[in-house]
Amino acid sequence: MPFTTMSLTDHDAVCTMIKEGALEPIRPTDFPKGGYIKIACPDGDTTPELLQHLHYTVCPQANDGERMCTHSVLIAGGPGAIPKESPMHAISYKGRHVCGADGFVFSQIEIALRAKGDRVRNIALGPHCACAAATMNNLSAWNNFHLAFLAKDCLKKEFPNQFESIRVMPHINFSGYPKEDFRTYVLRRDPFLRSFEKHVRRKEKVAA
Repeated sequence: MPFTTMSLTDHDAVCTMIKEGALEPIRPTDFPKGGYIKIACPDGDTTPELLQHLHYTVCPQANDGERMCTHSVLIAGGPGAIPKESPMHAISYKGRHVCGADGFVFSQIEIALRAKGDRVRNIALGPHCACAAATMNNLSAWNNFHLAFLAKDCLKKEFPNQFESIRVMPHINFSGYPKEDFRTYVLRRDPFLRSFEKHVRRKEKVAA
């Protein structure tokens, strides 16, 4: 199965998150007014669909029909690469360590703030499933989405009170399954963490 095709295990995980109220289809009311910095994975299979749905459909509806100022930060693994404990964190070239993903992302955010100021008042964290970087690092959808919340905590610590909101908005590619092909969701932290904890307990029970 290609890395960019959602596995049955991840499909079941996503369906569980939807059923338990952790993943909800994004609505214009979920998206704050004002410009945003989008941190996502540059996976070519899904990025065009994500931008089409989020930037050209949801955002104008949330901003009285107006498009808004954006700044995209694309990095392999998306927000899941930011936490230091992530296996996607290290950026290397020809076997040499270049930098950590957090340093790269922080530098790009600093550029966005210098260039666009208060025209970018929000951050949208866009993990996606299937994600080739996550798959190559043996990360399930559960783990990848959990890392996105850890990334949110990193950003809040690094840029205190500089953004009106930081939200996790996964993009799901349902190709090959009986559901619409692409959909952007809002990931609700508390329901997700409850579901994630149950998932971890089930894995531990199976391994025992």
